[in-house]
Amino acid sequence: MADGDCIAVKSCAKCKASKAPSEFYASKRFKDGRRTECKLCERTRALDWRNGNLDRARQSKRNWTSANSVYVLAYAKRYHQDNRDQVRAKARQRSAQQWVENPELMRARNLDYKRRNPEKNRAAAREWARANAERNRARARRWAELNNARVIANVMAYAKLHPEIQRLQVQRRRAALAAAKVRWEDDFFIAEIYDLARKRSEVTGFAWQVDHIVPIKSKLVCGLHVHWNLAVIPARINRRKSNRHWPDMP
Repeated sequence: MADGDCIAVKSCAKCKASKAPSEFYASKRFKDGRRTECKLCERTRALDWRNGNLDRARQSKRNWTSANSVYVLAYAKRYHQDNRDQVRAKARQRSAQQWVENPELMRARNLDYKRRNPEKNRAAAREWARANAERNRARARRWAELNNARVIANVMAYAKLHPEIQRLQVQRRRAALAAAKVRWEDDFFIAEIYDLARKRSEVTGFAWQVDHIVPIKSKLVCGLHVHWNLAVIPARINRRKSNRHWPDMP
């Protein structure tokens, strides 16, 4: 214990206020073991000097950091481990502010990181998708609705690159249609419905498709390939509907 700690109060040489010895920085240069100015006055004086000499202050900090890099890295690592939630919250806040102030810079920075760290980026994307499955599917559906032409182009490009997968999907689709068809169904009515979809596409200038009102392949229900379970609807609506919606679904 320093001798100054036994003193009840100590007067600051600058602000003249009487304060406890703990409000003064320790120093062996003085008889009572404490500096003559209180901590508040010294911090204020240091801050005023820094504001008036920013270049010198920053260069001095860089020099010290460079000379003590091992200590700085160890301290930073220890601080991040002890204050992980707080550090992440501040990082998210800074990132959100930068996205508002300079979105182009943030996009370029993110793209550069993804190019330099493809494996880490893919792993992080998979982890996020698993943790946010519903949100990810909803976002994908919104994107597909806004970029319908790109979706079609991507599907066609994938089919050209992987014709064997395309043939397999066609075979599975035909097998599902055959399994869902009943013996007493008349093929004439089904052919008329498909012909109606073709004529509507020619007249309107955009694609129409034959939709199974109750999907013939789904995890919860299996409809029939019969004329009363078919409807001619725009292709974009059919793709959005997929096999996830039907009347009176649970």
